[in-house]
Amino acid sequence: MTKLADRVIYAMYKVDVEQDQKIKEFKLIDIRHDIDPYTNSTREEVEKIRIFLNEQIDTGYFSEERIAYEIHNLCCEKLEKYIQPKNLMLVLDELLQGSEAARIVRHQTGYGFGYVLAAHSKSTEKK
Repeated sequence: MTKLADRVIYAMYKVDVEQDQKIKEFKLIDIRHDIDPYTNSTREEVEKIRIFLNEQIDTGYFSEERIAYEIHNLCCEKLEKYIQPKNLMLVLDELLQGSEAARIVRHQTGYGFGYVLAAHSKSTEKK
């Protein structure tokens, strides 16, 4: 987490020991810089996000690639409250591991990573 005067940048990396480099896994720029990042997340919020994103999968929201910022804004708007980015990351990680019908995949974009439904991603791959 990087705190700046007007925003907070959440970035998650994994370390590739063999290549001796960090690989970006998730990046979200948050204009709400006044929040306490150490507050405990609630199960209720995670469950609401999980239910909402599963509904979005069913309605086709992830048939187009969506960046974390878009998904976060949509969740905040539709759930009518500010949600913790760490809770969104948790649910997105679960969806990356989900069943074939409801699994999303992550692609590198100019703004971090984009998320798209796995079945849609396969049908639009270039051969």
